[in-house]
Amino acid sequence: MKDILLGIPCDEDPKHTAIFYCTVCESNMCGECSKRTHTGRILSKHCRVPVSEKPLSRTMCPYHSAYAIEFEVECLENNRLMCLLCRDYGRHRNHRHSLLEVEAAGLRERVREALSDFRSFISDLNAWNIRVTQ
Repeated sequence: MKDILLGIPCDEDPKHTAIFYCTVCESNMCGECSKRTHTGRILSKHCRVPVSEKPLSRTMCPYHSAYAIEFEVECLENNRLMCLLCRDYGRHRNHRHSLLEVEAAGLRERVREALSDFRSFISDLNAWNIRVTQ
């Protein structure tokens, strides 16, 4: 329902409201157009997500404009983000690196754990406050 409320027009039929985003085609589609264009054996393997979960646009490498930044490098230089060419052939070819998606997943997990700890702390604090005020 919230995808319809976004009001993004379907790329195939602008009279319709998009509810899906195909990450391979990079297009917004209503349910009907998504089903019609992605029923074949090959296109049915495309990843379609609700438009509300559409990935943010990727940042392009400042040195190789055709390549997206996908890696983080462990080095002391200011620019720690790099594309595939920087990693394999450029200034960071001999440095340790990791995929940004992996790093982001690790950070999300640490934030979840910190939030859980914080909620537990607040719960303990509320219980202590109740005991003190009685």
